[in-house]
Amino acid sequence: MQMQDEYEPEEESPEMESDEQLGERVQALGYRLKRLAEEQIGIRQMIEDRWLADLEQYMGRYDAETLSRLARSNGSQAFVNITRAKTTAAESRLSDMLFPTDDKNWGIQPTPVPELQAMANNHGLAGVDESGAMVTHADIAAQELKLARKRAEGMENEIDDQLIEAKYHQIARDVIHDACLFGTGILKGPVVINRTRNSWKKLDGSVYELSMVQDYRPGVEHVKVWDWFPDMSAVTMDECGFIFERRYISKKQLIELSKRPGYLQDQIRRVIAEAPEKQVSSHGGTHVARLREMSGVQVNVDDNRFELWEYHGPVKKEDLEACGCEVDDDELEEHDVIVTLVNGRVIKADLNPLETGERPYSVFCYEDDDTTVFGFGVPYLLRNEQRIVNAAWRMTLDNAALSTGPQIVVNRELVIPSDGAWDLKPKKLWWMSDPDRSVNEVFATHEISSHQAELTQIFDMARNMADDVTSLPMLAQGEKGDAPDTASGMSMLMNSANVVLRRVVKSFDDGITKPFIHRMYDWNMQNSDKEDIKGDFEVDARGSSALLVKETQTHALMNLMITAQQPIFSELTKHAELYRKAVQAQHITPDDIVKTNEEIEAEKNKPNPQQQQQQQMFALQLKELQAKIDKLQAESVTKNIEGLYSSMQTAEIVATMPSVAPIADDVSKSAGFIDRNGYPLVNQQPVTQPGTVVPTLHNTDPRFPANPQSPATGMMHGIETQANDG
Repeated sequence: MQMQDEYEPEEESPEMESDEQLGERVQALGYRLKRLAEEQIGIRQMIEDRWLADLEQYMGRYDAETLSRLARSNGSQAFVNITRAKTTAAESRLSDMLFPTDDKNWGIQPTPVPELQAMANNHGLAGVDESGAMVTHADIAAQELKLARKRAEGMENEIDDQLIEAKYHQIARDVIHDACLFGTGILKGPVVINRTRNSWKKLDGSVYELSMVQDYRPGVEHVKVWDWFPDMSAVTMDECGFIFERRYISKKQLIELSKRPGYLQDQIRRVIAEAPEKQVSSHGGTHVARLREMSGVQVNVDDNRFELWEYHGPVKKEDLEACGCEVDDDELEEHDVIVTLVNGRVIKADLNPLETGERPYSVFCYEDDDTTVFGFGVPYLLRNEQRIVNAAWRMTLDNAALSTGPQIVVNRELVIPSDGAWDLKPKKLWWMSDPDRSVNEVFATHEISSHQAELTQIFDMARNMADDVTSLPMLAQGEKGDAPDTASGMSMLMNSANVVLRRVVKSFDDGITKPFIHRMYDWNMQNSDKEDIKGDFEVDARGSSALLVKETQTHALMNLMITAQQPIFSELTKHAELYRKAVQAQHITPDDIVKTNEEIEAEKNKPNPQQQQQQQMFALQLKELQAKIDKLQAESVTKNIEGLYSSMQTAEIVATMPSVAPIADDVSKSAGFIDRNGYPLVNQQPVTQPGTVVPTLHNTDPRFPANPQSPATGMMHGIETQANDG
């Protein structure tokens, strides 16, 4: 639906218009937007009625018409609330899949560049680097890809920090709740949050000055379905020509808004002087009153809050300038802006803060509707099954009450109660009015048949139908039922039970994760002062893919841990990484349990106390053993010296008495002595004449050198050789 202009601009330019004319133009803009919002409220009334029915069903309440009919029939009014259980199960499963404790359902990846991919396979010489080393085209491509991945990782960490600060997970869970209950969940972001914080600035020396610093951060908001009015003629978000959002503010908050830059103070003063205006539904009253009535809260509460409407859509340049906005000359006649109005008066107008022109809303539908932006929730899908369950249970209770005792028929002409009351109670007296008649003619009993088995079967069939309609079996709600006891069998059944939920997760990725994270990326590219995180990136929404991996991964990791214990595979396995993956598959943060690689390496280099004690004991034993060896060596040397001394004495005797040499040879050989010099111990020499000097081993006379072939020399040489070899 396109916004129709009731006010035709004057021929003269806005700069030439008087203040009164500008005020009229601003008032005309507020009137048009107010009328456009009222049109959307009327068109959406049927959808709001459906939401109210869904909420009543979720709370376990009958609608007013059904409750009145049951009261007239004086039957059971029991309500078996299977809707809340199914809705809560769907919400819990989706929250667990989309927001695991150990991972994110999104990521930032560098945009693929075909030129770099081609360069990565080109190993031709491209030049030299600063150090003079040869560089190939593949090296350049690898460096560029590494830098891109580093920047993408920095952008991902920056967005993740911003989402944690903005409590994105908590707000997203509220969006999932609305989607499961009403069929539609709305997330708004990024919204600029202006936070004032204290900052100490150093002036001179040790002097510091306290100053107030404005910190602009991106935030996230959950928009209730009751307060969100898109272009009702659109089927998708891309087709929406405009969007309205309603808020409620007090008079005090309105006064605080007048102090902020950009708000029109004169318009706010006029609003405060007026009474709050409320948009009334076609059934009378506001939706807030209807919700309070349903919750059992007093309805006639004096609500003095103002309705603040935020309009996102096109506005003409002349109207923006009349609101005080500076608009650049453009060929386009209309600009996409944000206009805030209260009581039909414009109190602020500003251009879209995102240069991409995207609006800050993302929508997630549990079950899509091809005719509108809004979808269907679990209560709507369970509408008929919930009615069947309630009807079967009411009939079961009513039949049980009727079949508990017989129906009594009394002939009032033949009997009179003694107490005058026609009710039954123990030991009661009755007077026969005609003694000639039989008492059997007075009372008669009729039994009501019990149909508990048939009604219970209908009840169970309706509950099974609810499982089929919502694709949320009891197994997905934590009840084992007839499931097999084996781990693999349970894994297969859980995998099958999540097939439909994977489709819903994919809808969340397409409707919320991808567009919202992309807007956060655009906001940081536009406003962040961190140049090292900027680049050409794309958003990877991996909620459904991560779910598929996690459901099939846990059992496989357990099997791998068993297989890795075998010697043939143990050497090929990174045991620490495998254990981290197994812990992560159990939805536990690995850093809380598993040691990091740095900690493992540090513990390897640091011996434990037991190992140190063993090393000290080994050193002590080695020292004692070395002392024994030294002692044995000392004793052996002593014996060798004694033997050498004896041999020297024997050699001197042999030298002086050659006739003893054969006997010495025989004694030495019998003792195991081996002559190593290859010469005989004794040579036959002629007997010297008297007066001739006989050379001996100790002869130092140069005129008569020692004979190397003498028995003493040969024997001593053999002894020394054997001693050295030993």
